[in-house]
Formats: sequence, structure tokens, C-alpha cells
Amino acid sequence: MSLNLCCISIALKEKGYGFQIITWTRFQQLGRTEGLRILSDRILNNVRVTQKTIEYCAQNNWGYRLSSTIFPLISFDKANIKVQELKDHNEIMDILAETGETARKENLRLSSHPGEFTTLDSENRDAILRSITDLELHGFLHNSLGLPKNYSNPINIHLKNEHLGFVDHKNRINESISLLSDNVKSRLVFENNDKGRWHCDNLASHYSNMPLTYDNLHDAVNPSGEQNTNIRRFCETWGNYKPLFHYSEGREDNKRAHRDYPQNNLNFFQNNRKDLADYDVELKMKDLALNMMEGK
Repeated sequence: MSLNLCCISIALKEKGYGFQIITWTRFQQLGRTEGLRILSDRILNNVRVTQKTIEYCAQNNWGYRLSSTIFPLISFDKANIKVQELKDHNEIMDILAETGETARKENLRLSSHPGEFTTLDSENRDAILRSITDLELHGFLHNSLGLPKNYSNPINIHLKNEHLGFVDHKNRINESISLLSDNVKSRLVFENNDKGRWHCDNLASHYSNMPLTYDNLHDAVNPSGEQNTNIRRFCETWGNYKPLFHYSEGREDNKRAHRDYPQNNLNFFQNNRKDLADYDVELKMKDLALNMMEGK
């Protein structure tokens, strides 16, 4: 088992290694020429932070979930910006290639989890097309890191539509997937939700033909069946690839909200569960929580 850092290192951020964004409003205020200059500077910063974070993860024997904020505005259709337009394009690509080489050399597992508005089952076709653009950006990032087109480096999303029947829902998903490139399709996985229809049982019953990400907190607050059974069913969907699951704990005042630090991880990882999968740790205090889980 490897425990994986999600997106941000608090320790590195305190040392000045933080991701930078620029909003569409600010970009427009600056004008396209100046906006592209600043955007390029910020993306260059973000790939450097990614490189530093992956080196940090390698030192700690952690995997890493890539941040979804590395390329601000690049997948935003109104901006109509290509990475190739950036003045620092060559350096950005060189750093990504070096970073991917480090990850491979250190046998460090990478993954992505696009934001909550990235969906393939919306009733709004424009929302689906925007989501496809965002997913393709994640696929581009994985390719730029030199990652294989397979489930060793998954791109994880949720199913959301609660209004369609199962047959219509699957048809919409299949139609959306058909619009994706192999860069995304070869890495795409689904995760059980913390509320609504797509709990573990329904997800495993209807989408066992693709890898499924088991989230223990979502299963706890949106239960369906016995936990060990759900874990086993989800593991089986990964075939020859080691599953990548999510681990977190809920707060007392809001069971769906992620706790800062672990309290019950020893209970969850008993009975050989730790050997079944790798785990993205979604506790709020990031690497500080990981250190606590590992007794550092």
C-alpha cells in the first residue's frame, strides 16, 4: 500500500511553494497580451511546484494526486488559450517531462481528480462538452508527464445525474465517453458518491466494466451493503491494476465534511485492507495528516 498526498503540501506551501491562478475577469482586465504573459508565469510556477511536490512525495514514499489548478484558464472555452501560445511553453513541457521521469524512477503513483463540475452525465450538453475539454486537459497533463495510457494513473470523476433512469443514464455516459480521446478513456474511473443514487451497490452493479474508486467516507454516509463486500467488489473491477481508493474521516458536526487529522485510520486499515489498494488521503491537513497516520 502507498498512501498518497492530495494536491497540496502544507509543509511546502509554508516554504513558498504554492499554486497560482488567474481568473477570467482579471485576464480580461489585463488584456490578452499582458494576460498571456502573467498566465505563462503562473503556469510555469505551477509546474515547478508540482515538480517540487513530487520530489517531496518520493522522499516520503507517497503517491500524489495532481492538482487540477496547474493550468488555469486553459480548458475555459471563452478564453480560447492553447498551452503552445505561452511564452514559457518549452520550459513548461521540459519540467513536466523531468517530473514524470522522477515519478517513474521512484515508482511513485500519480492520479487526477477533476473538479466537481466535471461531469459526463449532465442534462446540459454544453456542460458535458466543457467537461470533456477539462478531462482532455488532464489527459494532456498525464501524457506530458510521460505516464502510460492505463489505470496505473487514473483520472477519477463522479456520476451525478439523479433524474435519468439507469438505462438512459448509461446511454448518456456511453455517448459522452465516445467523445473522449484514448488519453482519457484509457484512464477514466468512477467513484461512489456521498449521497444519492450512486452509492457502492448501484455503481458496482451498473459500471463494473470499468475500474471503480472506493471512498470509505462516502460509503459510510451513503451506505449500501456491507463495507468489506463493497471493497471486494470495487477491487475486482481493477483487473491487473492495483486499485486506487480514497480514505478520509468525517467530522462530528458534519459527517460528510473531511476531518483535519485522522482518528480512526487504524480501525479501517486492519484485516489486510491496507494491502488491497493504494489510498489518496483526503484529510484536510494533507501531508501533516499523512505523517500522523504513519507515526512520524
